[in-house]
Amino acid sequence: MVAKCDITDIDLPVEGATIKMYCIRPKDLPKDGNACEVHAHGGGAVMCDAGMFKPNMAEHAVLKK
Repeated sequence: MVAKCDITDIDLPVEGATIKMYCIRPKDLPKDGNACEVHAHGGGAVMCDAGMFKPNMAEHAVLKK
C-alpha cells in the first residue's frame, strides 16, 4: 500500500525539540473535499519509532479514501 501513497516526512520544530510527522496521501486522491485522520503515536516504543507505522497508515489511507 505504501507504493500507492505519497509520503512526506515533516520535522515540526517545537520549543527545545522536534516532532517527526508524516503526511500520507493516496496518489489518486482528489486535491479538494477530503477528510483528514490524525494518528498520534504516544511514544514509549523503546526499540522503534513512529516511522514503523507508515505501512499501516498507508494501508488505512488507501482503504478509507
